[in-house]
Amino acid sequence: MTPELREQFDKAGPELKALILRTIEQFKRHLAIAGSLTPNTVQAMADCVDDRLMSDIVSDFRSGLARPASMASTPDTPPPEPKKGTGFVDPIPIKPPPGVAICDQMMDVQDELDRRSAVASRVDEAIRSKLKGGG
Repeated sequence: MTPELREQFDKAGPELKALILRTIEQFKRHLAIAGSLTPNTVQAMADCVDDRLMSDIVSDFRSGLARPASMASTPDTPPPEPKKGTGFVDPIPIKPPPGVAICDQMMDVQDELDRRSAVASRVDEAIRSKLKGGG
């Protein structure tokens, strides 16, 4: 409470003081209720964890929070220092994206099949025209 408010409160009569104190207590109670979980939420959370597991969790934390541990590293050693550099990286060479070579091969095969088909069509046409003309 600021000194000015304290001074005003001290000057107030006993009825006003009682009213102010009651109002403050009601506000604190409403604030606590608003910040707490609803009974349905608490019950839903309790239904998710059985009593044995909850007691195990509580006993795990009786001595405080556990230190972080990892099999991959030792927690007491500091992380390695990053390598100092110029800030530049080697440029990535410009090349076709992956898969272009196989697509080129497939198109070459299809081009060859199309050429053979075109030659076969011309040969068939030539044979038919010879047979019509000669027959």
